[in-house]
Amino acid sequence: MDNRKKWIIVAVIVTILVVSIIFIRFPASLGSIVVPDDYSSIQTAIDHAFAGQTIYVKTGIYTEQYITVNKPLSLIGENPNNTILVGINYEKYSPPYVIQISADNVKVSGFTIMNGSLGGIRVETIGSNTQPSGCVIYGNNIVNNNNDGVSTYDGKALTISDNNISNNSGYGIYDSSSQSVISNNYIAENGVFGIIVDSSSGVSVNHNIIERNGNEQSSGEQGGIVLRWFGNFDVYTNNITDNIGDGVQFSEGCSNSIVHNNNIENNKVGIDLFNFAITNNSENIGIGLDNKVYENNLSNYQNAFIQTSFAYGNISTITYAIGNGTDVVSWDNGSIGNYWSDYNDNGTYAIDQNNIDYHPLTRQVDVSVKAPTLTPLPTGISITAPLLLLIVAIVVGIVSLLLFRRHRKTNKEK
Repeated sequence: MDNRKKWIIVAVIVTILVVSIIFIRFPASLGSIVVPDDYSSIQTAIDHAFAGQTIYVKTGIYTEQYITVNKPLSLIGENPNNTILVGINYEKYSPPYVIQISADNVKVSGFTIMNGSLGGIRVETIGSNTQPSGCVIYGNNIVNNNNDGVSTYDGKALTISDNNISNNSGYGIYDSSSQSVISNNYIAENGVFGIIVDSSSGVSVNHNIIERNGNEQSSGEQGGIVLRWFGNFDVYTNNITDNIGDGVQFSEGCSNSIVHNNNIENNKVGIDLFNFAITNNSENIGIGLDNKVYENNLSNYQNAFIQTSFAYGNISTITYAIGNGTDVVSWDNGSIGNYWSDYNDNGTYAIDQNNIDYHPLTRQVDVSVKAPTLTPLPTGISITAPLLLLIVAIVVGIVSLLLFRRHRKTNKEK
């Protein structure tokens, strides 16, 4: 037996072994797993999936206690309106979140996510110094959860886009992940603020409808958007309307951020410079610098409010207040200011002696924002590692067969 024939036989045997191992190890379809066809529960499908795979969930109501995604994969619902994930609230052991994401590059799309006892989706790896990055939350209804609709912790490069995030008892979105994008969402009727951006940098909030957030029965801080620690943040082309509290609040420690080209209308307060004093504030703890507000439409019960004191718990009004709010804000960009509904078309627009728009606009800015259309991400076919191995094995098998046939033909000719 010559070397070529030996090689062909070995290649054929290896091909058979590789294909057999792949199909034994990965019994579901290699491009995607289908729930409930391949596995009856979403968590079981996740546990058996490999990195990069797509899990496609058919329409239905899935009452799973706590879905944990701990590997990079795509979790795609068939239809966001009738592929429903319901957190089970047991009397003693309520699940904290409907979905917990604790891996990089996870995509969640096409679901209604509801009834989480601490929230709808949480992006956090508990007990780790490295938090998820590159995750996408797209095209979902995230509604009727206790506490927050979506919350993120210290990750980066997250995308929260084209979702309906409504009727959650806390924040619609609590984002503390840097270099993230919050865009094209409908965020309404959440109990505190629609969005809080906190302890992060490089966050873009754009093209969202943020309306009717806050609670009439609450006396605490509430409204559309709150910005705090640390910036830079870019808030633009949003409808921030009809919120019970503030449209936009500059809270403690927000720096180098801009709020521009937004409709900020029919809120109790359009823009609030919150006042948060720590001891006597001699170190300027919590003071934010170099923020700009320009080219917005401001038409509210009170267009801007600069807090000069703040009642904290049972303590009487703090006497260490800055007198100019927590953060320093420029109310124009040097040449363009804002449209103020109560501007008298004469000179500058003064909020107080320290806060002046030197270039107020006499006409409204054209800002158009459309409500998102909820559609899940396309599933496609994932070229994952096992699938790639299968393709390689098939190619090796075909090449081996061709070589074998060629070898036989050569021998016959001899």
